[in-house]
Amino acid sequence: MQEEIPTVNCYIRGRQYVFVCEECGGRHYHGLGGGEGHRSSHCTVEGAYPRGYNLKYSPEEDLRSRCVTGDHPEAIENRNELLAMAAKYPDKLVG
Repeated sequence: MQEEIPTVNCYIRGRQYVFVCEECGGRHYHGLGGGEGHRSSHCTVEGAYPRGYNLKYSPEEDLRSRCVTGDHPEAIENRNELLAMAAKYPDKLVG
């Protein structure tokens, strides 16, 4: 029996689909030109995704990526709060 090709949830940045790889922890980029669907793996972990993967755009991943990268208003607000706390208590670990 053949192993099923996994589907990975991705977000869009510029003209690229992007996802954080569960195998290597890196980000993998694929052009939007081919649309969603099957792609060959870019992962450098030996044996990871031997038959590639299917890309699927996920609004939730898009929002999550913006929170992590600081493009989302809540991330900016949280970062500003942490910077203020760090300035107020320079000898304490914050965050």
